[in-house]
Amino acid sequence: MTTVALDGTKLIILMIAGGAFALAGLWLMFRPKPEGGAAKLELFGAKFEASSAGLLVFLIGAAFMAVPIVVPERESPSRPSAGAGEVRRAEPEAGSGELVAALPLPRLAESTESEPNDTISSSNALAIGQTVRGRLASGNNDWFVFAVDPTRGERLRVTFRNLGGGCPNYDLLDARENRVGGVQVCTSEVSNSSGYVVESDRYYLRATSNTPTEYEIALDYEE
Repeated sequence: MTTVALDGTKLIILMIAGGAFALAGLWLMFRPKPEGGAAKLELFGAKFEASSAGLLVFLIGAAFMAVPIVVPERESPSRPSAGAGEVRRAEPEAGSGELVAALPLPRLAESTESEPNDTISSSNALAIGQTVRGRLASGNNDWFVFAVDPTRGERLRVTFRNLGGGCPNYDLLDARENRVGGVQVCTSEVSNSSGYVVESDRYYLRATSNTPTEYEIALDYEE
């Protein structure tokens, strides 16, 4: 038999009622008996002496008070908070009567670049599905390398975000170091997302800027 959970208010009411019954039972058991014999009480067709009735009432009260021990309290539903990469639900507008689902948010950067990585031979290794943050000095290069699995997707998507002004850009090179694409973003807090056909088992990405700036790179397969 499954025990049905009750909310906290109902459990408190049961405990208060149980306490009242228990006190009444104690009073019946220990009150002075009237002269001429013990007081009689008829309950559900059975006759009890006052002391017996008091014991019965006390046991009923004790049972009510023990309900919270065997019956779990029902938890109040709570709204989970939405973090990065999770689907948020916007607060409804006045009179809308419903929540509006928003799109998933971009992933946060899991790591930052590791210097020195200013040459192709010292490239930082990235993984598809990862987001990395970097910082560029004027005329400096940051190199990255990542492997591609053609069975996971036929197209690669590179998202490049300008975080600190200037005009950072990236060049995408294949395994033979031939340039296959690139983008420049000259507006702060703006990103560009570009797709490329997967034709190599690995790619190199070189980020550079004409002024000091910060950037983010996100890699993924196109659906």
